Amino acid sequence: MFLTSWELVREKNKWIPIYKQYPIVPKMERDINFVFSKKFLINEITSQIRKSGKNLLEDVNLIDVFEDTKFGDDHISYTFRLSYRDKEKTLLDSDITSIHSNIISNVEKCFNTKLRN
Repeated sequence: MFLTSWELVREKNKWIPIYKQYPIVPKMERDINFVFSKKFLINEITSQIRKSGKNLLEDVNLIDVFEDTKFGDDHISYTFRLSYRDKEKTLLDSDITSIHSNIISNVEKCFNTKLRN
């Protein structure tokens, strides 16, 4: 049997679209800024933040990288934007304060760093 090129493309394309419902509640964003040793990869840091964030942490993005001699030659400052969202309700500050504090303390402990002022 002879297949046209269009039929071949259709045969190879087994993608099934997955649809997600658009969020109906707003997200809450917080920024955190740490000075890290340059030996740590961004991926390691964001993975640790995600693990610590539990189920309300929706996204982690690196938004700024800053180098300065006052940090030393082997240190660098990274700023991350953390987005929190609950699927059911609008979040209040009190809902994320403990999770956000937990993220900060876990990052400080894992990477031997402190929040940058």
